Amino acid sequence: MPLKLSIGSLSVTFDKFTNTDYPRIKVNPATVEYSAAGTVALGGPYHEQKHLWSFNCHCDRTQRNLIEAIAAEFDYRRRNLLDADILLEDTTSLLVERAPISRAMVQNTATDSIAEGYLCYYAKFKTAITDGPKFAEQGRLDILSLTLAETIKVVA
Repeated sequence: MPLKLSIGSLSVTFDKFTNTDYPRIKVNPATVEYSAAGTVALGGPYHEQKHLWSFNCHCDRTQRNLIEAIAAEFDYRRRNLLDADILLEDTTSLLVERAPISRAMVQNTATDSIAEGYLCYYAKFKTAITDGPKFAEQGRLDILSLTLAETIKVVA
């Protein structure tokens, strides 16, 4: 399943990842600490944790040009205080959360109920490039390294 990135009229899809790890993780996970008496104290942020995508994938010349154009457009908008969010449609893994859903769903997908009060679906995210794009030559295809961080929610 692919990741689709778009900003303005620019759009590119990646689906040839170099490993089997899902690219999305949560930032600032909960922490576990113990008092002198051994009592558990759970820590971490009091706001909803944001998502982070860090991945390597094979890309052809067209994909390379498009991601470089997206990165340039992102940087231009960021420097000029315009809406610089890159829309990321993640169909690599389902987002699981308590009902109701908190983000817009990827077009032509649906929610599934997995347990009482919990839903899963393919979601859209607004992101920013935090590292990359970086490229390594690999024959006819290049390997792209890219990291994006969630900025704000894409509301349903």
